[in-house]
Amino acid sequence: MAEERRKLIVGIDPGTTVGYAVLDIQGNIIESGSAKEFALDQLISKIIEIGTALIVGCDKAKVPDFAASFATKLGARIVCPDEDLLVEEKRKLTEKIKCNNTHEMDATASALFAWKNVEQLFKKIDIFLAKQNKQHFADQIKTIVIKNNLSIKSALKKIENQINKPEIQSAVVEPKQQKAQKISAQKEKILQLQEQKKSLSAELAKTTKLTKQLTKRVQDLEQKNNLDERLAQKENRIIAMSTLIEQKELKITELREQNYKLYSLLSKSKEHIIMPRLKNLGWQEYSHRIQKFPINQEDIVFVDDPYSFSKQTLEEIKKKNVTIISQKIAQNTTLTSLGIAVLNISDVKVEFHPIIAVVLKTEIERKRKEKFWVQDIVQEYQQERKNNLEQ
Repeated sequence: MAEERRKLIVGIDPGTTVGYAVLDIQGNIIESGSAKEFALDQLISKIIEIGTALIVGCDKAKVPDFAASFATKLGARIVCPDEDLLVEEKRKLTEKIKCNNTHEMDATASALFAWKNVEQLFKKIDIFLAKQNKQHFADQIKTIVIKNNLSIKSALKKIENQINKPEIQSAVVEPKQQKAQKISAQKEKILQLQEQKKSLSAELAKTTKLTKQLTKRVQDLEQKNNLDERLAQKENRIIAMSTLIEQKELKITELREQNYKLYSLLSKSKEHIIMPRLKNLGWQEYSHRIQKFPINQEDIVFVDDPYSFSKQTLEEIKKKNVTIISQKIAQNTTLTSLGIAVLNISDVKVEFHPIIAVVLKTEIERKRKEKFWVQDIVQEYQQERKNNLEQ
């Protein structure tokens, strides 16, 4: 009798990267691995080199086509859970086994799940055979029980009948009987081939149907992508408009606040001096400002930085005899040498608006008196010094 091939439990994780795990029927790990684009025929060849696949395990309630085809071609029984195995369940099953990646872990968990489902049945077979002192039939009995769905006793009886058949019977078989046996064997082979053809035809039909479904799915996704792109463009436009509206609303709020402040400052005209406000004495600033707030003869003008100027602006100020006031302390005497006096009010409270400045009239008068008082003292000192030199 030929040596019995090792019986195997195979776990499969199908996909772009296929994972596989091989156990013996005692639940011991023999081999595991994974590879990209691992074809079904390659996996079948790999498993046949190791032994005979008895059970195929998977971790999905709905058996993947790849695993189903593998089991069909090798005549193995499929064992799968009622519901998909959770990641935590798979980790617990494989906690004592080293797996190089998730594909190997899923395949190993599938194989161990299948083994645990038949473990009690295999133990029952071992106990039964031990009582009969026929443990040497263990692998054969397990194979028949799994593949043919027979009871343990029926499987044992079938094996014993094959063994006890007189060998001489085959030696004295008449030629006609030999021919009949040969025909019967051929018919059985034809039936097997027909069944295989039927199974492959069903698999082809399923593959064709799946291809059509996938083609339609791709078309639907392309349409959805076009729609999503249009929606995304519309959403971007909405976001841009919303941002613009927010900016406009902020500007409106800012202008309202400025107008409110302007009205508040204008209401102080009895006790305060309301004057144009310039950033500097450059011609661009000056010409731009007088379009909104004309500067007339004898006016008072507040300038943030009067020491930044153009000669054209200074000429206009001289013509109109405009008084310049500022809180910035003089950096040089250039303006004075050009005949422009700046009244410094650095210690005076000033209320500002982008185009006007408001100061108490009394404060301006006070600063003017201080300036003239200092000038008088200087002039008196200069006259007295002159007189002394002439004597």
